Amino acid sequence: MNEHSKNKIINNVKKILLNDENVIFAYIFGSYARGETHRFSDIDIAVFLKEYSIDKEFELLDKLSPAIPIEIDLIILNNAPPLLRHKVLSEGILLFCKDDDVHYKFMSNTLIEALDFKEAYKIIIEGYRERLHAGRKNS
Repeated sequence: MNEHSKNKIINNVKKILLNDENVIFAYIFGSYARGETHRFSDIDIAVFLKEYSIDKEFELLDKLSPAIPIEIDLIILNNAPPLLRHKVLSEGILLFCKDDDVHYKFMSNTLIEALDFKEAYKIIIEGYRERLHAGRKNS
């Protein structure tokens, strides 16, 4: 996909989401954010909503799908796992933000939760390694 087509898709996404009063901020991430698109690439879009419901998620997809000629992977940041939220923040490109305070609070909470999760994950992995090592000694 050429740069012009890629930018047109991103601008369409931004315009649609900006016009939705329920979307507070939005990111693109994945191959579009890394500049590594190919003809089978989807577009990864992450949004934070004032109010979440499954109906609102489907409404957003209904707005985006006709205007975007590729597959859309829509992530609702309000209920995404901490490590996915952290990935979006660290690797994504912010398209817009309508409320800096909400965005800052989201970033702070995500960082705290992601660090807590990573620490817990390290402890779990270390426990698995110890049991695996102990199992090998007993064999």
